[in-house]
Amino acid sequence: VSTGADGTVCFWQWDLESLKFSPRPLKFTEKPRPGVQMLCSSFSVGGMFLATGSTDHVIRMYFLGFEAPEKIAELESHTDKVDSIQFCNNGDRFLSGSRDGTARIWRFEQLEWRSILLDMATRISGDLSSEEERFMKPKVTMIAWNQNDSIVVTAVNDHVLKVWNSYTGQLLHNLMGHADEVFVLETHPFDSRIMLSAGHDGSIFIWDITKGTKMKHYFNMIEGQGHGAVFDCKFSQDGQHFACTDSHGHLLIFGFGCSKPYEKIPDQMFFHTDYRPLIRDSNNYVLDEQTQQAPHLMPPPFLVDVDGNPHPTKYQRLVPGRENSADEHLIPQLGYVATSDGEVIEQIISLQTNDNDERSPESSILDGMIRQLQQQQDQRMGADQDTIPRGLSNGEETPRRGFRRLSLDIQSPPNIGLRRSGQVEGVRQMHQNAPRSQIATERDLQAWKRRVVVPEVPLGIFRKLEDFRLEKGEEERNLYIIGRKRKTLQLSHKETSCDQSEGSGSSEEDEWRSDRKSESYSESSSDSSSRYSDWTADAGINLQPPL
Repeated sequence: VSTGADGTVCFWQWDLESLKFSPRPLKFTEKPRPGVQMLCSSFSVGGMFLATGSTDHVIRMYFLGFEAPEKIAELESHTDKVDSIQFCNNGDRFLSGSRDGTARIWRFEQLEWRSILLDMATRISGDLSSEEERFMKPKVTMIAWNQNDSIVVTAVNDHVLKVWNSYTGQLLHNLMGHADEVFVLETHPFDSRIMLSAGHDGSIFIWDITKGTKMKHYFNMIEGQGHGAVFDCKFSQDGQHFACTDSHGHLLIFGFGCSKPYEKIPDQMFFHTDYRPLIRDSNNYVLDEQTQQAPHLMPPPFLVDVDGNPHPTKYQRLVPGRENSADEHLIPQLGYVATSDGEVIEQIISLQTNDNDERSPESSILDGMIRQLQQQQDQRMGADQDTIPRGLSNGEETPRRGFRRLSLDIQSPPNIGLRRSGQVEGVRQMHQNAPRSQIATERDLQAWKRRVVVPEVPLGIFRKLEDFRLEKGEEERNLYIIGRKRKTLQLSHKETSCDQSEGSGSSEEDEWRSDRKSESYSESSSDSSSRYSDWTADAGINLQPPL
């Protein structure tokens, strides 16, 4: 499922035969008024329920237990945008957080979603509020469940973490220590007592949420640059390590044991394609602006430092797709490229390889035709730009000079190259200094598709996880279907009771009218009685006859 700022929720169907997603999703447009955006979503553990939050204060619930997803509820308890939603780890409850200063714990009961209110203005008895807190409107910035779902934690914009009993809604602890807003809350994978928090103040805390105490604190100080705001953190599956990323592009790894294996890795590790601009084609698909290829189908990049200098071959094998490459294939080809101001610099322009010798004549002819067509297109679309080098038509993999290309009415920045010296930002300025990669052949693409980016989950663990998900999914499906049947029976019983009461009322009315008809028939000689009979037919049964 995907949600977007266009106010839509899209369900994408996975085809087990083709191993591809269907290009046409089932779309729900949730836009009761202009400007409504979907902000967050969360699946239940069994995958049968989906909850979404949006800027119109509404939580929308979907059920996936039938042939197609169905929207089953709209919950309107919040009074401001709902930007945090998370289902519990084991059950049908979910937690929602809003900018209105409240969070709610929702539970599915008798085909209705009922909630427990968590008010961020609640205080533990004995706590005194400061003058600033009295005038500050509380807002929920992040939410989380602990491992066994007995506790929920909410981060508030006053930098305080509040710990709540998830069954009663009682406030248990206030955790203080952060000096800025917290946007990271992570629970330990198997210890329900431990919670991690991190925020824009650069602080990372490990808490014992059952006691309300701090276990460990780390401050992300960067020499000469102040502190780095922490944007995300994740625990390892065994709970022995956790990794964080910060605003300066650093990856921080914490854990038990020795750090010597990590010391063998260079401190600065960038791909030479980092920060390259993207465009969209006529189908709205994302393409690399310079190579006109889908980013995931581009050749494996090279590892470089912050100034764009390539690392030795032993580090290049760390890149997925280059693990088994020969040394000569791991040495980037350097070339001299003129910048926009006329300076000649050295940059990575391609890979030294003998693939040309291994290609069949048919492949070479086809590749040559493709290059020639691309060259002609570039010449037509960028006649007023730098000329495309002739080397492309001679079978070279990359141009020897930079050029600019116009595509889809989007102006590409000049292809300058990586500076080896004198450029402080280096790779971080790649939107102005992006080297062109070699153009991948069909053979290359097939090889790179088989590269392993993330190892597969062991079969035994996968089966255990899948069995658990299927079991929970069946429980959720039965919970909803049984509840709906009960509600249908209740409604049908009420309708039957109403029909019976209406039937008895109509029989009494018939008796009343038959009596009146006989009375009017017996007095038909009287004009007043005939007028009375006509009047009762028009006026109804509850009116009294005129005197």
